[in-house]
Amino acid sequence: MDNKRVFIPILYDSYVGEDNLKEVCAGLEEESVPYLLKQTDTVTEASIPIPLEVKIVVKRDVLKIYHAKIPSGDPYIIEKSGNERLIGKNAARIVKGLPLVVEK
Repeated sequence: MDNKRVFIPILYDSYVGEDNLKEVCAGLEEESVPYLLKQTDTVTEASIPIPLEVKIVVKRDVLKIYHAKIPSGDPYIIEKSGNERLIGKNAARIVKGLPLVVEK
């Protein structure tokens, strides 16, 4: 695998605010995991590469973490808007094999 292309994709629709995306990215940055932002309003999510086997999908006010090892295609974690940084942090921790952070 090309080390320059290692990232967690963040797929979002046009309804997602810039501040929300910044918080997701901040959670990933706190854990030093690279990411790639990609706006998509269509069902083309399957065509996006997921080199670290984890992707984040943000649609309107729902945030989801998907993992390639869940064969059903169901999200591993689902959160409502307001937990953007937590989603970013936990996606990174899944990749790094660290315990997840829970809301207090």
